[in-house]
Amino acid sequence: MNRLQRLEMTWRTPVTVATQLAALYGEKGLIWLDGDGSALGRWVTLGVSPIETVCCQGRPGDPGATNPFEALRQLNDGHWTGWLSYEAAAWSEPGNAWCADAMPCLWIARHDPIVRFDLQNQQLWIEGTNPNTMAAMVEALATAPTAINTSAHPIALDAWTHHTDRNGFANGVRRIRELIAAGDLFQANLTACCSTRWPSDSSALELFRRIRERCPAPFAGLVITEKLDALPPAPPARAG
Repeated sequence: MNRLQRLEMTWRTPVTVATQLAALYGEKGLIWLDGDGSALGRWVTLGVSPIETVCCQGRPGDPGATNPFEALRQLNDGHWTGWLSYEAAAWSEPGNAWCADAMPCLWIARHDPIVRFDLQNQQLWIEGTNPNTMAAMVEALATAPTAINTSAHPIALDAWTHHTDRNGFANGVRRIRELIAAGDLFQANLTACCSTRWPSDSSALELFRRIRERCPAPFAGLVITEKLDALPPAPPARAG
């Protein structure tokens, strides 16, 4: 493995750098592991234009499905970021009834270089193994515009459609308690679902920026795949 190197940069915020990277390289493959500056949320990582991606979708027996755990075993060295969904357990517990999922059970990308932030000390640097690509990114960021488009796309409260009512949520709680009592599970994430239309001329990056402004979290993240799937904040755990 090539030696990891570091290039210091003049401080600017993660929002500014993320906006610059998206403008320079495009949003596809962009990853953003975010923080809020607290003791737990001190560090931020940004990556764009991955040099390698791995995507697995489907359950055992589905046409074209691939085993996400086997794919993880075969990863090359480097900085990988992405997600492994709960539904990936279909490959380790095939006897259970797993629902089909439109999202990949594994999507992960290797970035070199990456951009790192220390929010508490306001330090910014680029980290990688190729001095040429690192220097090129430093030069591109130094000359890229730093202005952020803050034009709002307001969404009225009555524009939301709620797919979970009070009774449905209460029934979900009762069912979870029954499953716990029966020993069939020890943890469940029960959510209420609602949806609205996001303006077609707005980006996933803009949506994430607006969410983090109103709901800062020590651990949050954005992943934009080649198909522009996005995983907004905030997961209880993350890996990068």
